[in-house]
Amino acid sequence: MDDRKHPFIIEKNKQLITKTRCKTLQYLCCAVISHQPFNQKNNYMFEIEYELREEDLVQFNEMRLKNNSDIQATLRKNSMFVPAVMMFIAMFYYFYYDDMPTTIYVTVLAVGWGIVSPYIIKMDMRRQILEGYKKEEREAILGEHKLVIEQDDLLDKAPGGKHRMPWEDMVRVEYVKNYVHIYTDLDSAIIIPVKTLIKGDLEKFADQADKMIERLS
Repeated sequence: MDDRKHPFIIEKNKQLITKTRCKTLQYLCCAVISHQPFNQKNNYMFEIEYELREEDLVQFNEMRLKNNSDIQATLRKNSMFVPAVMMFIAMFYYFYYDDMPTTIYVTVLAVGWGIVSPYIIKMDMRRQILEGYKKEEREAILGEHKLVIEQDDLLDKAPGGKHRMPWEDMVRVEYVKNYVHIYTDLDSAIIIPVKTLIKGDLEKFADQADKMIERLS
């Protein structure tokens, strides 16, 4: 008997072919799905890379000091105190000794100090700011950073290691000249310099971070 013409065998072969086709189609579908890109619309992760420098730390701290009215008042008093004392001495020499050369000399010194003192105070402030960071802290902060927006956290891959910061604990995104600051609390922020951006779209990243903070905080 010819097995190829037997109805039972023919039906079995049809079933086997059908199953084989189904399995092949299933494997192909799985292969296509497994090779879909990770960044789907619902799973898209914004990320940027940039370098943080010493001058960026100084700029952020100087900005905070400029916005502090008490500190600014103290700095103005200190910058005006020495010139005022020197002018008083100049007037004393003029009225008491009638010493015009000394009066002019002291007056020029007072004016000169009034002009130069803000720069001296600023340089001293920068020195104190940098000294406020230990060597280990600077090494962990300064250098290349990679920020990744995740569903629940902001991931920071820094020279000192990886850090995850929950969106619910963050405060706001602030745009200033040449910088974007993502505040993790009232006084601390992630500093992103525009000039040292290595990779990514900072505008879109900051906008998405702002939305995440608004939605989850």
